[in-house]
Amino acid sequence: MRKRKALTIPLKMEVIQAAEKDPKLSKINLARKFNLPESTLRGILKNKDSIQKVNSEYSNHAKKRSRIQNGKFEILENTLIQWFREMRASNLPISSELFKEKALTLSSKMGI
Repeated sequence: MRKRKALTIPLKMEVIQAAEKDPKLSKINLARKFNLPESTLRGILKNKDSIQKVNSEYSNHAKKRSRIQNGKFEILENTLIQWFREMRASNLPISSELFKEKALTLSSKMGI
């Protein structure tokens, strides 16, 4: 029985690029090339749009992750991230209490 192996986003991108580079290559041979079960390969190819989106949008830290997870309140999270980046670009210190306060303020404005 195989042990589960978490694949990073860059490795998944490598699989997608290999599949796009040689579309005539069978799924079985492509899976063997990367030492993956065929079902894993099919899952990667099925979700290639979201994998490519994560690869292009997020920082290098996020690319080291193996799972793509969206939060429950994605709009709130994106707004908080944008606010955080703006504050850090202005060299303003942000405490955890200030961050929580901003999150609560934004969530009440958004009706969450």
